[in-house]
Amino acid sequence: MKRLHIFFIACLLTGMATSISGCKQKKKTPPRPVTFHHLYLYTTQEVSDPQTQVIRQVPLIERSIEMADTLSLEAQLNNLLDTLSATYFNGLKVSATVVTDSLQSSIAKIYLQEPAGFVMPDSIGNYRSWYDYFQGSSGGEYTGIVLTETVLQRDYKGAWIRSAEFYYQGKPFGEWDHVLLTGEIKR
Repeated sequence: MKRLHIFFIACLLTGMATSISGCKQKKKTPPRPVTFHHLYLYTTQEVSDPQTQVIRQVPLIERSIEMADTLSLEAQLNNLLDTLSATYFNGLKVSATVVTDSLQSSIAKIYLQEPAGFVMPDSIGNYRSWYDYFQGSSGGEYTGIVLTETVLQRDYKGAWIRSAEFYYQGKPFGEWDHVLLTGEIKR
C-alpha cells in the first residue's frame, strides 16, 4: 500500500515537472474544411421551333444539389440518382458503378431495376415501374432526357464522367420507341 502511494506521488511530481519545464505536447491539427460543389437535376421544357412549328423537349436545370468534394465520383453519382429517383420516378431503384477505362476516363454504368412483383406493364400499378415511365412518345423522351442529362452533367465544369451506359433489368438498354438510351452516350 505504501509503495502504491509513493508511486502515485512520483507520478504527480513527474507530471508537474513536465508541465513546469514546458514540455511540448503534440498539437492536434484541425480537420481540413470540407468543400462542396453543385450538381444538377434536370427536367424538360417544351419549346416550339418557330420555323417548323415542331414542339420538342429540351433539357432544363430544375435544381442543384450540394455534394462534398470528398465523396468519390461513384458516391456522388449514386447520391444524385437517389435524389433523381425520389423526385421524379417514385423512388424506383437506380444505381451506378463507375469504371475507368484504359484512357483514364470514367464511364458510368447506370442500372434501372424494376421492383419486386413486376412481371409486366401495370402489374404493380401505374408509374410504379420504369417501364411505365418509358411509355408514349412524350413519356419516353422526357424520361430519357432527364436520366441522360442528370447523369452526364453537361453544365458541370468540374471533373466528371466521360460517358454513360444504361442497363434495364441488368441488360444493356435495347431499342425502345421514343427512348434514346442505347450504347455509350458521351458527355
